Amino acid sequence: MIDYGHEFADFIENNQQCSSLPYLTDVAKFELFYERCYFSLNKVFFMHSNNPIITIWRLDENSKPLDFSQGGDYLKISKKGAKVIVEKLTK
Repeated sequence: MIDYGHEFADFIENNQQCSSLPYLTDVAKFELFYERCYFSLNKVFFMHSNNPIITIWRLDENSKPLDFSQGGDYLKISKKGAKVIVEKLTK
């Protein structure tokens, strides 16, 4: 899956059926960075999205509807020991 994931965000971005979910490409990128951190010793990734990626990533079926007016996220994704750490950064 990790090897497949390298191209998955591009696939989503260019797939007409996904155009109604503009945040989906960034969620796929976030997932790839998260997985790469998990399976590595020393990786750090930074990403920016115009969408609230952390909120989207943490959604479950009991969540309230998304509020896209809260803006996007600047993220640092890293690993400490065996745990992947996701930090929301300020500009």
